[in-house]
Amino acid sequence: MKNKILLELVSWLFTAVIATGILYPIWSKVTEYPERINYYNLVYIVTFVTFTRYIFLLRYTFLAEMDKVKALLIALAVPAIILLIDGIFTFRQMIDNDGYEAICKGVTSEQLNTIGLYYRNEYIFFGVAAVISAIAFPVRLVVSIWRRKNRGTV
Repeated sequence: MKNKILLELVSWLFTAVIATGILYPIWSKVTEYPERINYYNLVYIVTFVTFTRYIFLLRYTFLAEMDKVKALLIALAVPAIILLIDGIFTFRQMIDNDGYEAICKGVTSEQLNTIGLYYRNEYIFFGVAAVISAIAFPVRLVVSIWRRKNRGTV
């Protein structure tokens, strides 16, 4: 159990480093963010990295033996997927209606297209990746629960 907790802490540190590296170009240039867009952006990156890690490395995590927690996470998957998709639609609507100026306040006009394009591509990539991993994650948990009940493995 001690190794699983250590692995979990290292994994969260790795996730934080990845998220910071991806968001640094935006944070270093943009001075004012739209209401929820920046939070969704961070949630997408963390969700994608974390769920992907759990999908492929579930047997090495603390969740491997906790069937009730897995069942709770399966139940929470549908509302989470709906919220993730809502964030993508909100972002797309903002970009379509107002352009890059809506998400890149404080950026000089020379850098607006570059930072705006990076922001848009990164947001959409991680948003869609988070939705896909959020759909696959409960499937993996169901398989894990079934294996524990019928085979004794994770």
